[in-house]
Amino acid sequence: MIPQTFTEVGAWCWFQDPRIFRHRGEHDRTYAGWITRHGDVQVGQYDHDDGTAQTTTLRERYQVDDHDNPTFAIRPDGRIIAFYTIHGGGTVDYRISERPEDVTDFGPERSLAPDIPTNCPPRLLTGRTTPTSPIQIPAGSTEISTCFCGTAAPSW
Repeated sequence: MIPQTFTEVGAWCWFQDPRIFRHRGEHDRTYAGWITRHGDVQVGQYDHDDGTAQTTTLRERYQVDDHDNPTFAIRPDGRIIAFYTIHGGGTVDYRISERPEDVTDFGPERSLAPDIPTNCPPRLLTGRTTPTSPIQIPAGSTEISTCFCGTAAPSW
């Protein structure tokens, strides 16, 4: 196979995971996400069986910040959820792929607001979020938690 490049202008931050993952299901694919130098949130997939790579833009001109790159969870039905945040923003945004194991088409963007504890000190009630790290416990569960670094305590 000839190596494929998703992008020449992408960045990600090491604070969040998974930024890239390989899933062997109906297809054998590697998925990755990044933020472009123009602030576009993008995802890509590489098919290990046929050697093709495809890239999709989830959101144009979101913010130029490497903390904004998408992270992923895969649902039991095989559809992929991409989570992303504006650095210091107030919500966790996400989109769900329309087809299993395929990031070429996504449903509408949705947002989650952080759940700020009632005992949080007033100086920490800004509710800012960045970056995200979705987890499924146990693996393959229908429940997905999204951890984020925020200004509300506790935020993990």
